[in-house]
Amino acid sequence: RLVREGTLPFETARSRCHDPKDLERLVFESPF
Repeated sequence: RLVREGTLPFETARSRCHDPKDLERLVFESPF
């Protein structure tokens, strides 16, 4: 999906977030 320097924090947040809707919100609010 996303290949940038900010991917690591994103992956960390995604791994802690198991709710699909929260994941969608993270993707939406992600500056990347």
